[in-house]
Amino acid sequence: MIARIAAASIAAAALAAQAAETVAFVADIRGNATIEGDGKLDFLAELPAGTRLLLGTGATVAVTYAASGTEFTISGPGEFLIAPAEVRAERGTAPRKRTVNVAADPEVISKVARTANASLRMRGIQPPPVSPVALKTLSPEAIAKAEKSRKAARTFSDRVMHAFLLQDLGATQDAREAWAALARERPDLPELGVLSHRGRP
Repeated sequence: MIARIAAASIAAAALAAQAAETVAFVADIRGNATIEGDGKLDFLAELPAGTRLLLGTGATVAVTYAASGTEFTISGPGEFLIAPAEVRAERGTAPRKRTVNVAADPEVISKVARTANASLRMRGIQPPPVSPVALKTLSPEAIAKAEKSRKAARTFSDRVMHAFLLQDLGATQDAREAWAALARERPDLPELGVLSHRGRP
């Protein structure tokens, strides 16, 4: 009996952990958007399956599933559910779906996003510097992959994914420059300012 209860508890804990696992992140945001029961939605926020997003009139959010390379753009007003592999409209216009050309490691995306958000939450605490490495010093394969990504990066969220790819490849100097360009384009997203300084000693 005790063994069955313990097994049930372990299974419940595993299901809860799985439910809380990040499946997507916010690659672009404009306007008023919140997470149901958790306040304001932030740029680069990590989204577990089961999260509900509430968008006000005129708001838009690009949600990217890094593992599958799929992006869903949602527009308000509306209520949207983050499912394990897609975004569903529970109220409002159906999301626009497209394939993202860049494939960065989801773990790298998660680490970089957490660094930026943690630095903003703890004002005055800067993320640890990383040694600047130029893309041109990397392998021909890495350079070719980055160039293909750069040419395909047409939208803002594409350029965000390109910066993540540079980070993933280890081209920290180029990644910093990409984040800095994005920060100049979107001064309303302070996370970009944090990331543009990561490569500096």
